[in-house]
Amino acid sequence: LFRPSYGFNLTDPYCRLLENQYKSLHDPHLRAYHKRKDILRRLKKGGYITSNNRIVCTLRELNKYRQYLTSLKLDFERNYIREQKMLAKQVNKLQEDNQIPGRSDVAQFQNWLLQEGTPSIKDRERLIRHRYLDMISRELEHLEHTAEEQRLIQMDREERQQREHTRRKLSLRRKIEEEWKTKEMLLLTRIGEDVKREARIEEQRRKSREESDRK
Repeated sequence: LFRPSYGFNLTDPYCRLLENQYKSLHDPHLRAYHKRKDILRRLKKGGYITSNNRIVCTLRELNKYRQYLTSLKLDFERNYIREQKMLAKQVNKLQEDNQIPGRSDVAQFQNWLLQEGTPSIKDRERLIRHRYLDMISRELEHLEHTAEEQRLIQMDREERQQREHTRRKLSLRRKIEEEWKTKEMLLLTRIGEDVKREARIEEQRRKSREESDRK
């Protein structure tokens, strides 16, 4: 996760932007181990990586790492601008001292610098710095893309949870309705039995009265 800085960088001495805690999933020496199919399957099952083998992190960790890369990029740009200003001052001083040949174009001025051996930023170092800036920019774009993927994954997970919650509510509702129907049927059955019993009792009373009247 650590990226090379422009120089001796003291902007984050307490490692608040990027913690120095060891994380095995980010260890480059364990890439071959983590690429094993059984290990990948176990990591996916445990929720440590995504389906496309991206390491899962929290939004707080992602924002802190993005801030760390942004600080490196700003540090590179700040030092590059400072060196350009120093170079411009040197050129202006040479012009004031009349050490630069008059009416010279860019190519002649470059040849004069090479001939005179005037100190300047080496092309190789400048290329490396630009490469670092491009690398950090690509990393920031990758982080933004990863954040978007995680946001979509989170939305999909929330939708699945919502569907599961709705399904459980409907299932519980059907279960309650079935229980109420069963209770209603039992109640109706009991009412029917009570009506039949009362009818039998009334019939017995009627027969008893008729027998009493005949006597």
